[in-house]
Amino acid sequence: MLVKVAAALTAGMAASLLDMSDHELALAAHVARSHWSDAYLWCASEYIQIQGGIGFTSEHDAHLYFRRAQASELLFGDRAYHRVGLADFLVNRKSEKRI
Repeated sequence: MLVKVAAALTAGMAASLLDMSDHELALAAHVARSHWSDAYLWCASEYIQIQGGIGFTSEHDAHLYFRRAQASELLFGDRAYHRVGLADFLVNRKSEKRI
């Protein structure tokens, strides 16, 4: 879990530290959000598994993290959405260089 979260934070920190144009910022946002979405949902589901049977009951807060991770994917886009956005960005950038 620590490795997933550290990778997601590194992608986000790299995106926030760079002085970028609007196009590069869109690219960095897709990369960072793809990592964050993946890490958040995976860590939340693993946390439920670590807690065992009580993890998904209302007696423990683990289910709240999992539900928030799913809601974040619906609100901000899941990793597939951001990877498609990244692919579109790269394809459009290649076509701009040809012109």
